[in-house]
Amino acid sequence: CSSSPVTTMASGDPAFAALVYNVTRAEGDVFALQDSSTASWKLLSAVLVILMQPGFALLEAGLCRKNNVQSVLTKNLADFILSALVWYGIGWYIAFGWALDGRIFGVDHFDDANKLTDPMVNFNFQAAFCAVTATIVSGGVAERLRLRGYLIYVLVISGV
Repeated sequence: CSSSPVTTMASGDPAFAALVYNVTRAEGDVFALQDSSTASWKLLSAVLVILMQPGFALLEAGLCRKNNVQSVLTKNLADFILSALVWYGIGWYIAFGWALDGRIFGVDHFDDANKLTDPMVNFNFQAAFCAVTATIVSGGVAERLRLRGYLIYVLVISGV
């Protein structure tokens, strides 16, 4: 009774072992490529979204009266900085820090929020959207709201 070719290869054939090794190594390379392409795409998307910020600032400056241009541009810059900081301090933890003991949010998994990409890449991607979301409203309240009231709004919208 002769053995089958699969049994012969599995029983210690060096060619089969080399094939298994190469397939395993190639699979690891595919996952590494997937991770790097995902990170690149997220960074490119974040940059494009962040570039919306000066676009909104210029649009608002062009639509308001001349004496309010400086106020509008200050609000846009302050809102980007403040919303990124508040997103890091509060919003990121609510979105990605989960607790197993029933709390609403926590810091248990803050560093490994997204296993496919680097957490810093994911943070930049999410912070870009957080900042632009706050900026969109600044156009609606341009010339109608003082800086202090607007920054309170930014604290609330960016943190939650």
